[in-house]
Amino acid sequence: MNFQNFKSNSKLSIRILIAVVLCSSILTLFSSIVQLFFDYKKGVNTIHDNIHFIQTSYLPSIVSGVYTLDEKQIENLLKGCLNFPDIEYLEINDTSNELYKSAGNKFISKDITQVFSLEYTTPSGKVISVGTLTLFASVKDLYHRLWE
Repeated sequence: MNFQNFKSNSKLSIRILIAVVLCSSILTLFSSIVQLFFDYKKGVNTIHDNIHFIQTSYLPSIVSGVYTLDEKQIENLLKGCLNFPDIEYLEINDTSNELYKSAGNKFISKDITQVFSLEYTTPSGKVISVGTLTLFASVKDLYHRLWE
């Protein structure tokens, strides 16, 4: 084997090595981006699932508490809603849109907002509007979870 032959083979092997490292880096970056995208979508879907759970499980009791003006019940329910991940702030407004009760950090980023109408149905079937519940969720903690 002469030196010239070795030198040309060395250039070829360096080119192959660079191509392999470059391609694997691009594939790794692409797969990381795809994984982050799906993890983010899963996190946002979990937030929406939690909001739906609050709507189906907590909302009827909140409506009842607002109708009967049971402040202790309302406070406990709002605090319970704050135990869900990423739920940051809730507020109940009366029918004149005045703030009645709130819980959580009002100044947090409000990336996801959901407004629920609070309607009490009397035993006779009459529907009475008693206000609205506005729920605010943030994806800030989701970003932290993705970063880890």
